[in-house]
Amino acid sequence: MHFLLLGASGRTGQHVVSELLSQGHTAVALVRTSGSLTPRPGLAIVTGSPLSKSDIRSALLAAPPLSPSAAIITLNTVRKSGSPFAAQISPPRFLADSCANVCEVLEHAGCYRVVVMSTAGVGDSWGNLP
Repeated sequence: MHFLLLGASGRTGQHVVSELLSQGHTAVALVRTSGSLTPRPGLAIVTGSPLSKSDIRSALLAAPPLSPSAAIITLNTVRKSGSPFAAQISPPRFLADSCANVCEVLEHAGCYRVVVMSTAGVGDSWGNLP
């Protein structure tokens, strides 16, 4: 299978990339920072933002003739430091808007499988969910 990955350069995303490639799958990763992910066979890397629908579309077209069977999203917000308790510097709706953009672009491309890894709703955050 061929996958679209968002968050592939993060802690969890790197494990997802390794596991997919070790099982013989291919992927295209949309990364926010050029050079944040090591190139490997079977992995196409596109620099862009998940807040940009055109960047997501570019990632979908990055490995012709393959079309993603599914998207795997392991995005996280950017923080001032590596601590999960550090102040967030990403826009307040970064994760929600990114997921909405991916779903819209994938739907237009005919891809209806999306896996989202999130801690939203864990612990005290449950009350903040819409």
